[in-house]
Amino acid sequence: MRFVARCSTSDTAADAVVHVTRELAAELGGAPDLVIAFTARHAGEVLTEIAHHVHADSPGALVLGATAEATLSGPRELEGTHSISLMAARLPGVTLTPLQFTQARIEAPEPWTTLLRDTPDLRGILVLADPFSTDVRALLETSNENHRGVPVFGGLASAARTPGGNTLFGPDGPTHEGVVGLAFSGAVRIDTLVSQGCKPVGKSFIATRCDRNFIHTLRGRPALEVLREVLQELSPADEALLDNGIFVGRAIDEYRTHHGRGDFLMQGLLGANPAEGALAIAGEARTGMTVQFHVRDAVSADEDLRQLLEARRTDAAEMRGALLFSCNGRGLRMWQEPNHDAGLIVEALPGVPVAGFFAAGELGPVGPQSFVHGFTASVALFSPLTKE
Repeated sequence: MRFVARCSTSDTAADAVVHVTRELAAELGGAPDLVIAFTARHAGEVLTEIAHHVHADSPGALVLGATAEATLSGPRELEGTHSISLMAARLPGVTLTPLQFTQARIEAPEPWTTLLRDTPDLRGILVLADPFSTDVRALLETSNENHRGVPVFGGLASAARTPGGNTLFGPDGPTHEGVVGLAFSGAVRIDTLVSQGCKPVGKSFIATRCDRNFIHTLRGRPALEVLREVLQELSPADEALLDNGIFVGRAIDEYRTHHGRGDFLMQGLLGANPAEGALAIAGEARTGMTVQFHVRDAVSADEDLRQLLEARRTDAAEMRGALLFSCNGRGLRMWQEPNHDAGLIVEALPGVPVAGFFAAGELGPVGPQSFVHGFTASVALFSPLTKE
């Protein structure tokens, strides 16, 4: 198993395509089985050009891609410039099941996961999706129901701010809607981490009455009243972080006695109904769930990603490649210095090729279920299933 990462910052599309696709087979030691490309500030047709160049030498390679606001490659986060980030891989013993479909397939009576019925030993599912035309939450709900414990990772294309402006490239060619991706099975191990970068404040509470996305009561008291008490007890430093918003962390495993880092799914606080004392969150609210309020800042996000990577440092020698999907609200929008997320991965996992992009939503698991996130860094780490 071998991965190679390439990038180009040329503003001339033809030069950039040649640069990232030249002699891939020679560097990999054979024809690639998989090529994934992300491009920023180039026209979406660049993805088709990349596929043509790859298939000229390696006709059997599966090529996937997406357009983005910015890309990532190695330790670099290529913000504010033309760029292509490419990852190519040879994957002996690994079966790749390509995916490409639209929202109509997600809404069809037959679950979209039936496309994977001939892949019994699923290791993970990569999804690249258009945010304007795809109900990614519904897609993930189906996956969680039918393939619980199988990580779904990836990101939402971020090149456009209006429908039809993103380009995805999949097994059926370019598209401006829906989903492209693939399922991995066989001799590959895929480890995932999702760095949500939030800091808990106050205590955790049991939601005692919920309806749709409204939390009415926490421990039998109006939820808004409880939130106000938590906010009154904030330190001056934490109070200053409220400008970044308040997040409601929902515990994935509600039966655990203690919850810590990585145990909560972050959901934004959308508003409140003062008359009823209810809070509206960006997700389903369920009676009996354990919640804790969180704030977000650069320090917490840095600490969170460092700790998650440190836990995987001992396995770095076995890792062959990493895909990184970082929120487009991170990067220089969150840190004053460039290359934060990509740089930390290369620092923690030296020698592991890294490619990815800044996404309009990041997909990754928290516990046994996968979710679409915001302001996160979602990472997929690839290793051979057995030592080579």
